[in-house]
Amino acid sequence: PVVEAARAVAAGDRDPDLPNLGRDEFGDLGRRLKHMARRLGEREAEVGSEYEDRRQLLLTVLPPQMVRDDGQVIGSGDLNDMATVVAVGVGQSGENGETASGEELDELLVRELETAQALASDRGLDRIRAGADSYLFLAGADTDDDGADQALEFATALAQDVRDLEEGVDVGLSVKIALSTGPVAAGMLERGSLTFAAWGEPVRRALVIGALSLSDEILVDASTVAAASPDRWDLDTAVDVVDLDGRPMDLFALGAPSDNRH
Repeated sequence: PVVEAARAVAAGDRDPDLPNLGRDEFGDLGRRLKHMARRLGEREAEVGSEYEDRRQLLLTVLPPQMVRDDGQVIGSGDLNDMATVVAVGVGQSGENGETASGEELDELLVRELETAQALASDRGLDRIRAGADSYLFLAGADTDDDGADQALEFATALAQDVRDLEEGVDVGLSVKIALSTGPVAAGMLERGSLTFAAWGEPVRRALVIGALSLSDEILVDASTVAAASPDRWDLDTAVDVVDLDGRPMDLFALGAPSDNRH
């Protein structure tokens, strides 16, 4: 029985079926074997918890596909492909509601960040950057698709969630979402701290467009319009929008037409 129990422990059993063999040397060996198996199980649980803690820490800065279950990083994540960048800014609008206290606003922003990450994960978007009130996501980077439709789905769902949250808490919230599509490079940086970042004209354009957009508006540039399914989205021309470099941009608002802006 002791030999069979030892084989079971070697195969991964941490509670082997071993009867009481008495008070001689075989009984003592059996008791020691069961104690060893229990301690092995406890240590494995501790190691598994450490792996999960490390994994969750890495997932705050890296996409899920770059982190193994044991908390090890897989490759550098380098890629250069067609993708759609989504820049998001969430804050307090000061309109249509009461002003939230600092602690209350922080709780709302944390809640919205968690929602944004869940919505992005459901639609296959990678989180590039996530701050308290601004996020950057990438759609289509690891697929043959440019991700325009997935990015628009995500933007629409997130904007609706902010509106629903605003109604539930009687606090004025605003969301600004901007999309741009094109060649994007992304990868892991190790300059004192681990960082996952993206580069390329679509990243810059999405950030600029987001800064120019109005509250509760989703702005899309011409590259994303060209990449998206033509009959699926209600896109209206946004007039009098210029780039920060002084060059005019062809932009479109998802939903109702936008007011003039500069």
